[in-house]
Amino acid sequence: MISFQDTTQTSPYVEITDVAEYFGVNRATVRTWVRKEYIPRSAYIKAGDTYRYNIASIEAHLTKGERKNGE
Repeated sequence: MISFQDTTQTSPYVEITDVAEYFGVNRATVRTWVRKEYIPRSAYIKAGDTYRYNIASIEAHLTKGERKNGE
């Protein structure tokens, strides 16, 4: 298993499996988040059928509402 820290040191973009593991969900959930635009287009790269995700961008987007309400 590759740790999140190891993958971000070589590239800020990781595979769907890493995103799912980081957030504690399955890959289908990540795909749903993309389809429903919970993960913004700016947080991933798509080349053909290949996606690579920026976990830091996803986390910032998903927690944006929490920070607004918690401020």
